[in-house]
Amino acid sequence: MRRLFALTFKKLSVLFNGMPLLIPAAFIVYALCLSAIASVCTAHHSDSVRMAVVNNGKGELSCALVESLKATPGFEITEAESFEEASDLAAGGSSEAILLIEAGYDEHISDESISSLIKLTTAPGSVSAELIRETVAGKLLSQRAEATVISALESEGYDTSRFAEYKSEMQLNSIYKISSIGGGSEPDRAVFGQTFPGYEGFAALGIMLIMLTVSRQFASVSSKLVSKRLLSVSGSGSLGFFSDLAALLLVSLALALTAFAIAPDKSPRLLFGLGAYSLLITGLCLLLACAFCSGRIDLASPFIALVTSILGGCFAETGSLSPVLSLISKFTPQGQLIAYTHGNAVFLAILVTEGVVLCLIARILQKRTTLP
Repeated sequence: MRRLFALTFKKLSVLFNGMPLLIPAAFIVYALCLSAIASVCTAHHSDSVRMAVVNNGKGELSCALVESLKATPGFEITEAESFEEASDLAAGGSSEAILLIEAGYDEHISDESISSLIKLTTAPGSVSAELIRETVAGKLLSQRAEATVISALESEGYDTSRFAEYKSEMQLNSIYKISSIGGGSEPDRAVFGQTFPGYEGFAALGIMLIMLTVSRQFASVSSKLVSKRLLSVSGSGSLGFFSDLAALLLVSLALALTAFAIAPDKSPRLLFGLGAYSLLITGLCLLLACAFCSGRIDLASPFIALVTSILGGCFAETGSLSPVLSLISKFTPQGQLIAYTHGNAVFLAILVTEGVVLCLIARILQKRTTLP
């Protein structure tokens, strides 16, 4: 056992090409990338449009307009005392638009010759600018139409004192309903959209890329010569293989723990899934190191990682794209990890079984390729 530990730590140095500083450097870069992905995964679109309102009119109708905007679903209204104060809110990112209601709003609302009763200013690059303009325009048209009707009735000698009461009695039920396909109340993710599968896909991609990169050292000619020499000594062949296995497994588990420590949702399911995924990747790296030379692994590693990540659903949820693609994803390590973390417990057993099988195949292949 002592020989195994000593050889394992020696193999760890071999994995990073004999340069110990590469180990912390690789983990720091990996952690920084995962931190960025975790921040992106937890960012969401705001579920409300924020707008600052300056009411210089101070009349019944101008106050009613402000209250109507406050009652509008999806709007968050902040009342400011001056345009300068509202501008500071917009500059600080606390509002996307400024609505300035001019003095004399109530007196001139029904006068169609006046067009500057309000001023609407939207922040540069506001994604809700069109929505804000349409909403405010709709409120203004409604108020102007109501004021025009009241003015016309009063000019004809009608008593309009109970107009508001009649209006409330005339409210009808909505004749339309708006809903989203798929349901759910979770807001869209701000960067990648609703179909982004989540953090674990990128963690899986990072683990595979790093492991395939470092394992190329075991596919080198010198490493295979060492394995061949160890086979000539009784019992040392197994020692060489299991030291390779232990070294790769330690690195992959360290990467998995790093990914778990940075994860936005540190659930036990994610921890177990990353652990099983690490075993599978370890077996895959051992198999590739036995089957190919170092140069071929260097060429194949990015292709293997990218293709399996695309098919596995690391960048987009395959179920929302195609049923066939969803099925194919379940045959990739990344897809199996995502399926398990999303609730399908059977894929944990599949990941572990595949990892063990790949290690056994690698052991058999190593014996055949290193026999004298």
